[in-house]
Amino acid sequence: MSGADQPRVVSASRRTDLPKWYPDWLEDALARGEATFRHPRGRLLSVSLEPELVHTFVLWSKDYSELFSRAALLERLRRLDPFFHFTLTGLGGSPWEPGVPAPREALRQMAALAGEFGPERLAWRFDPIIVWDEPRGGTQGSGTRTNLEAFEELAPKAAQLGVRRVHFSFVDLYPKVMRRAGKRELRLRTLGAEEREAALEYLNEVAAANGLTLAGCAGTASGATGSGGTAERAAACIDARYLDSINGRSLEAEGAEDLSQRDECRCTKSVDIGSYAMPCRSGCVYCYATPA
Repeated sequence: MSGADQPRVVSASRRTDLPKWYPDWLEDALARGEATFRHPRGRLLSVSLEPELVHTFVLWSKDYSELFSRAALLERLRRLDPFFHFTLTGLGGSPWEPGVPAPREALRQMAALAGEFGPERLAWRFDPIIVWDEPRGGTQGSGTRTNLEAFEELAPKAAQLGVRRVHFSFVDLYPKVMRRAGKRELRLRTLGAEEREAALEYLNEVAAANGLTLAGCAGTASGATGSGGTAERAAACIDARYLDSINGRSLEAEGAEDLSQRDECRCTKSVDIGSYAMPCRSGCVYCYATPA
């Protein structure tokens, strides 16, 4: 099977949080067997969601709470061999992620997803890692802080649920991100080369201790190689070979590289049905997608 007849991996979505903020749209699209959305370049597109044309339905979210009250949506997802990227950074409910569940609630949802669909269909995203300076007199004192310190607490809890795949990246300080942080008097900063290497060593050590496979997104893990507790270099968040291995209908996904992503990205080909015209309301300061 090839070309237009080959089942595609559908991504929902890198551009906005569909499971949290647009569950009605998602449910309607799956019921109709078609998603219609506006492409970043402005044109209106339609993508078939008929089961025979979908290899895997990949969802991305920081909050899957809306799914569990929608039995029809869950049933339709089962027919599409779903895979869930669950972002949990340890910052939920803080000024950095004001509209995101606290870690305890996120872990509860992660457990529910693992129980409903199987932990092999779930990846934990510790993404992004951020570093900031606390001003003198701040509520938590002055000095440099990072969410990296939460990894050691979260890793064993994810591992206990059977989750084995962990994706991570360091924050990209786009101009709009820095403007957004400045307006909220939040002081983001970059990690130096030595700090990044130390962070990678720490992540590798904690991941290995918990039996987790650590994957750096889009070249984040530069200089680190391997798997099973070590950071992969330029790993794939959408990986056709892995998705083939868990496909319940013995379908094969197209393994070509996704040329619509960043140069360093190693994801295999998928079609994204989200739109930047559907803004996420979680309010994450560091978000690359939320309009400035």
